[in-house]
Amino acid sequence: MKKFTKIMLLIILILGLGGGVLFGAGLAAGGTIDMVCDGNHLADTRLFRILSHRFRNQEHRHDRWGGRLKEWDDEWTHWGEPLSEIEDIEDQEMPGIIEYPQEEVEMLSLDVDTGMVQIRPAKGNEIRVLSAGEEDSIDYYAEDKELYIEAEGYHAPGKAPIIEIPSGKKFRKLEVISDTAVIQTSGKLLAENTYMETDAGSVEVELLETKNCTAECSAGTLRVKFTGKLTDYAVYAESDSGNLSFGGKEYPGYQEGVFGNSQSEKNIDLSNDMGNMEIEFESKEK
Repeated sequence: MKKFTKIMLLIILILGLGGGVLFGAGLAAGGTIDMVCDGNHLADTRLFRILSHRFRNQEHRHDRWGGRLKEWDDEWTHWGEPLSEIEDIEDQEMPGIIEYPQEEVEMLSLDVDTGMVQIRPAKGNEIRVLSAGEEDSIDYYAEDKELYIEAEGYHAPGKAPIIEIPSGKKFRKLEVISDTAVIQTSGKLLAENTYMETDAGSVEVELLETKNCTAECSAGTLRVKFTGKLTDYAVYAESDSGNLSFGGKEYPGYQEGVFGNSQSEKNIDLSNDMGNMEIEFESKEK
């Protein structure tokens, strides 16, 4: 029996390595995760959504660093000319203020590894990123009206990096992702499509107005208040061994069901593994 188990484990290992090599070769040849999703009947499963989201982030990181390496290579070729462009590139990870006109950003992705990041309303008309100190590492990449921000660091209370978004700014897509970090928002966020995820961290959204939302919680805490009332949405919720608080009611242990109005054009997809997920609505049902 032990020999059979070892053989099966060896076969699984070989198949896994082979699949990884073939997948990597496909990406190197110009394939993308979107090609994998098209026509795939597994594309609606939770595991597939998480993996595809991770691979899309890796694609963006690859494109970003590839562009930077090319810029650095060009500067090296023109050695002796002003190095302001290289200094600008290096400044992207230095403390300070990053500003973007709000009309130039239709998609915002925030991915925070460690530490804490706060999102608050801006007084002006620009999206601003304020880095608190040298202990912060904030990297960003913008292209085709898409802004990607990655952050990590260790912060004392009141000294966390801050992202300011003009009041009334509506994104085509908004992503808020925490690994072990704390992400807190104040004011109202507006987006056509929203994706939120936390592994062992915390995501707290004071108020969210969206048409489609997917929220994933592994072992952390995710708290969101949506505009309107429960019956404005078709809510699909699944919770394994975590705690789900939904519309003021507690649903401990394994839960799976559809809530609200199943015919609504507004959709909320909730998946909770071993974390704490608290979902509220701005208006109470009468």
